[in-house]
Amino acid sequence: MRLPFLTLDVFTATPYEGNPLGVVLVPAGLSPALASAQKQAIAREFNLSETVFVHLPAQPAAPADDEDTAATVPIDIFMTTRELPFAGHPTIGAACFVLGLLNLAPSATLPQPPRARPTATLLAKAGPIPITAGPAAGFALASIPHNVHIHAHTPSALPPDAGLVLNPHPDIAAAELAAPVVSIVLGMSFLLVRLPSLDLLAQTRMLPNAALQGLLDPDWAVGFVGRFYYVVTPSDVDADRDAAAMPSLTIRARMMAESLEDPATGSASCALASYLALTGTVAHGAIGAPSASYEITQGVEMGRRSVIRVDVGVDRSGEEGKITSVQLGGQAVLVMEGTLEVPPV
Repeated sequence: MRLPFLTLDVFTATPYEGNPLGVVLVPAGLSPALASAQKQAIAREFNLSETVFVHLPAQPAAPADDEDTAATVPIDIFMTTRELPFAGHPTIGAACFVLGLLNLAPSATLPQPPRARPTATLLAKAGPIPITAGPAAGFALASIPHNVHIHAHTPSALPPDAGLVLNPHPDIAAAELAAPVVSIVLGMSFLLVRLPSLDLLAQTRMLPNAALQGLLDPDWAVGFVGRFYYVVTPSDVDADRDAAAMPSLTIRARMMAESLEDPATGSASCALASYLALTGTVAHGAIGAPSASYEITQGVEMGRRSVIRVDVGVDRSGEEGKITSVQLGGQAVLVMEGTLEVPPV
């Protein structure tokens, strides 16, 4: 049995930049259904940071003006070693496909590409993800499921025998020891390491992360933990816009986990934006605003520049504040298409 697939570069409009993504199209009513082990084997074969399986609806997508029959499309996201409840660039890549934003022409691989439509819903393991076509051509917006949790301890609290490995540069190591661990949802957590300069960002290294699991709070000690290094960069603010009402930060970042560096990490960007919004770290010191916008550029050091947009809503009526919405945005572009042989069970 064969299945059609695409590869996309996500968080970019330029082929061979951004974050590569395998997209496997699973027809409705496929029999036998794909087993989890088969999906894992396919993701391992692609050998990309993530592969998304898009379960196509039984009927062709409704016309774009038919709002009563908006599609709900299940997706499954796999790394080469495990399934994930949510990840950012598979979500945006799948959204661009489902919303018909890729300008796909009919082909032997995909005789009926999705029609352009303004809205749909992706159904991930983390929950439903409403998606919409953004204001710019080819731009998708996804309302991200979130359960933001700032963990109690930083790496400085780990005992000497925990096996924590720090970057060799003393300034980076000091920042790692003081960095918070933040989960965007259960199972997706990141050590958010703020650095003072792009020079230091360029000197970060891939390191073993096993010790970071010891920083996760009880009931949260599952799933993926990565290191997200970032630098807040200068940005221009429109003089006609109320910066306090919609503050904005531009950020350069790198995400590393064990032997992996990721060109664009939407889940980490959502975790970082949520943390910065909750702690009041926004442009020009504007604290107390109900929303904040962040533009995060990642993958530069890898030659795969990616631009990620995150908008965060915050309810500040309580003492600690609460994230009310997280919207992830970006583009995607087609690179390859073809068919794959489904592995045996």
